[in-house]
Amino acid sequence: MKKVRHQRNSNAEGKKFDEGKIRVDLLPSESLFAVAEVWSRLYAAAQRHMMKWNAGETHDEESGKNHLAHACVNLLMLLSYEKSCRELDDRFKS
Repeated sequence: MKKVRHQRNSNAEGKKFDEGKIRVDLLPSESLFAVAEVWSRLYAAAQRHMMKWNAGETHDEESGKNHLAHACVNLLMLLSYEKSCRELDDRFKS
């Protein structure tokens, strides 16, 4: 994917360091939603726990357990499934 250079406004009060970063905002929403529907449930759960933890929520509201512990369990199950249950692999294949 080609990286896009952005011009900076010298009159701006703040700085936005977007130069050299990939423009993910240009991806079509319909395609992203389609991918999200088939993505592994374990991977999605790990992402949700990491996002909650990163947003400042340490413990899961439902279980009371640490979000990082939940994410680790999901990732460990994915690692195990990768070796023992290849038929469950629902990742996008290009």
